[in-house]
Amino acid sequence: MDTLTSWTRERSVVVHPNLLVAEDLRQLLLSEGAASVVTAVDLDQIAAGSDAIAFIEGNVARLIELEAVQNWLQFGTPIVVLTDGSPQIDLPPGIYSLEQPFRSEQVQALLQQKVVF
Repeated sequence: MDTLTSWTRERSVVVHPNLLVAEDLRQLLLSEGAASVVTAVDLDQIAAGSDAIAFIEGNVARLIELEAVQNWLQFGTPIVVLTDGSPQIDLPPGIYSLEQPFRSEQVQALLQQKVVF
């Protein structure tokens, strides 16, 4: 693995309008082995890259249409959409859904299942 790829894969991303939720998720990711976690309240504040994983709050149907999400998918970055209910569409490969409020155990199970760290 080249240096650029190994460096960029170390970053995890959390995009959530609630700073408390974002910070809790950041701490959980760090405790699970993330080397670096970047948080933002809006998707426009984060550049998509070859990241370890991206957690984004929002509507699945709207998010999968966004350029940033498509860029993450092209980089092979798993995307977890934090939703307020079950998605009403079939999830494309690389996109996972986690209903809010979520428990730490659900995030840990998802990370272990996808072997993120």
